[in-house]
Amino acid sequence: MTRQSWVAILALLASVAIARAQDAEQAAVVIEREPPTVETRTFDPKNPPATMPALRPGEAAVTESNFACQTLIGATVTDQLPSRDGCTATLRITSVKTSIKLGIVIWLPVRGSKKLTAHEQGHRTIDERFYADAEAVARRLSQELIGQRRVGKGADCDAAAQAAIKEAGNQLCAEYMAAVQHPAARVQEIYDEITDHGRNRIGEAEAIKRAAARQQKEAAAATKPAVTPAQQ
Repeated sequence: MTRQSWVAILALLASVAIARAQDAEQAAVVIEREPPTVETRTFDPKNPPATMPALRPGEAAVTESNFACQTLIGATVTDQLPSRDGCTATLRITSVKTSIKLGIVIWLPVRGSKKLTAHEQGHRTIDERFYADAEAVARRLSQELIGQRRVGKGADCDAAAQAAIKEAGNQLCAEYMAAVQHPAARVQEIYDEITDHGRNRIGEAEAIKRAAARQQKEAAAATKPAVTPAQQ
């Protein structure tokens, strides 16, 4: 079984300069992709450590996977409207630095079977396959932000600018997770269903292949436009 999570939807204000639109800085996109980190830990089924995720009925092991995304955004302030209620700031995004990570922890019982170990390694393989394409996803989403105008409100103009930057960064990381972590989590669910959490005889590679194909089919069906009676 796998436990999927994602963290660090953070937007940090790299630089906000009061300037006119014609004083635009050169747009820049930087992607930092750290190699996935993998750790294997063993536990006593009769006395599991408190740091380990609780096993659900029918589970004998668990794999934790943690996808992370962080953004550092530079922008130029093009307009500020102070008022008695605070300030509204308009920004133009000029640079985006996105950092992505994947951490995996495999929890195996002491004296666990080779089949159980292979099953949990299958969970690792699924995450790493999706993470292999994550840099391209992060780059595309970051490039889409360049040149965008964002509006934020706050108690003062600095807070308004920070609010606009935070919203942009949160949106980028949420879209990144939707494109990388969410489908990975769905493949993990199907993989467990096909293998009965490692108890079935099916090989891990074949189970991963079937799970990925089914997830892709589900995704295609979800994006297919509905057919109305008039179109039939």
